[in-house]
Amino acid sequence: MSADVAGAYLNADCPEKVHIICGPEFGTEYIGRVAIIKKALYGLRSSGFAWRSLCAKTLRENMGFKPCRADNDTWMRPAVKRN
Repeated sequence: MSADVAGAYLNADCPEKVHIICGPEFGTEYIGRVAIIKKALYGLRSSGFAWRSLCAKTLRENMGFKPCRADNDTWMRPAVKRN
């Protein structure tokens, strides 16, 4: 399993509507236009929560993990006994 720590937040959808005014980094034809952020970005208050929710959903639904009762950020997967 590999992880992309630098782009991790970009995998989660932004939970609220955030508007920005485009600067020169978007290209000269977009300067001054209004854009809506669709993915969670570093610096937004809700980005950490959005990413953690996506991570928890993936661990729970796709990988069979369950959060520990004592610490919700500790994940366990029930052992499967082989015959």
